[in-house]
Amino acid sequence: MSTHYYNQHVAELAATYEALDPAEVHTSWSSHLVDLRPGLALDVGAGTGRDARWLAGQGWEVVAVEPSDLFEHGCVANGGLPVVWFKDRLPALKKVREVGYRFDLILLSAVWQHVAPADRMRAFRVLSDLLNPGGRLVITLRYGSNKAENVERGFHVVSRDELQHLAVNRALVVVGDGEVPDARRADVRWGTIVFQSPDDGSGGLSLLR
Repeated sequence: MSTHYYNQHVAELAATYEALDPAEVHTSWSSHLVDLRPGLALDVGAGTGRDARWLAGQGWEVVAVEPSDLFEHGCVANGGLPVVWFKDRLPALKKVREVGYRFDLILLSAVWQHVAPADRMRAFRVLSDLLNPGGRLVITLRYGSNKAENVERGFHVVSRDELQHLAVNRALVVVGDGEVPDARRADVRWGTIVFQSPDDGSGGLSLLR
């Protein structure tokens, strides 16, 4: 994932992200939070921390990961909520893996298109390994025809079929699958797939220490 564009447009992007209500942005999958007891969540590509704060406000303890300079913006905007920040990136998530946490919820919102196709198998393996039994992995997929923006921001083509194939290999099952239009751009649509890891009945002790 290249962070050049994001480092060059921090103020503009921060304003754009913060102007959107996360409850509205995540309407297509947020029903999956209803039957999940708030535990430990990982927000990958957290940007300004908008979604991390939204989850924290619902009782989740959140680890927020951001590789660009938006990291600094997010760190100072926690508002006292239980959000811990790492400057880290896919596919390795090296710093996150080093602390040894397992997560009940992992969110990749508007992130997967940044992951190069050659890195996706490793990225998905790392993400699935970070899930607690019964944990859920939420990935949004950006479909759009704005080729200039795709090049400038380093977007790659995404595929629902590719993700489902990766999930089968990691024994994750699809429990949610939908698609909605972008709120601001007529040429962009968002797919959302929710995966769940096998639940061995052991439960997960995953609070931040």
